[in-house]
Amino acid sequence: MDKDLDISLLEFKYLDLVACYTHNTQTNKGMTAIGRSKIIDGLIQLEENIHRILRQLNAYDASSILIAETNWMKRNHFGKYMPKKGNKKKVAFGQVCTIDYGKSYKGEIGYVHPGLCIGKKDDKYLIVPMTTGKNWRDTCYHPTLNPNMTKEHRQCCTSEGFEKDGVLLINDSKFMSGGRILELHEVIPSEILEEIQLQLLYIMFPDIYRIFNKDKNKITRLENSASDRERQIANLKLKNEKLSNRIRDLECEINNITSSTENHE
Repeated sequence: MDKDLDISLLEFKYLDLVACYTHNTQTNKGMTAIGRSKIIDGLIQLEENIHRILRQLNAYDASSILIAETNWMKRNHFGKYMPKKGNKKKVAFGQVCTIDYGKSYKGEIGYVHPGLCIGKKDDKYLIVPMTTGKNWRDTCYHPTLNPNMTKEHRQCCTSEGFEKDGVLLINDSKFMSGGRILELHEVIPSEILEEIQLQLLYIMFPDIYRIFNKDKNKITRLENSASDRERQIANLKLKNEKLSNRIRDLECEINNITSSTENHE
């Protein structure tokens, strides 16, 4: 949501009083909400505030809020991806998904947007949020098209297997419940996926990335050195074989000369 909301007309008196029930105690967990007058008053005030907020929004943002709330009501009990009947049943690494990110704060992606699945732990998926980035996509990093930019974001291109050109929000990546995944789409090539995974490592854990990169370069040098040694060994074996053949030829010549001398005598 790009619009800054005018909250001057919103009321929070009763909503603030509800905070007394947020303490993690058995008393609060054991009582029903419907019997608490503060919660009922807070609910009424929340509904009024939502009406005031929706009046400030365009249709896209307003519908996004309503759909996100509806999806939560329908799907909050899902602990893993639950496809609709007839849809693909398994989320693949490197797969673009439609995801309900829910409410967001400034600078975060929110509501229903695509995202790229780049990992999984138990039933939580590591998602890189995606957006079109129409007005700022050209300023984003890409390893070949725009290599000199910072790596918080990355261009994604149709030439790499994405259905649309857009932007990967690397610095907004997060593990998410599979219940937030609504639909599955295209799967990108494994080499592009690996590039994106390494860029996330660079952004999230730069020190670990430097160690990883240093070790990777060291392994590459050792592999190249081993390949050189193997070529040298192969060349030496070839030379040895030639010398062995030459020795056998000389031995045959010597034997022939010896036999000829003995026969002459």
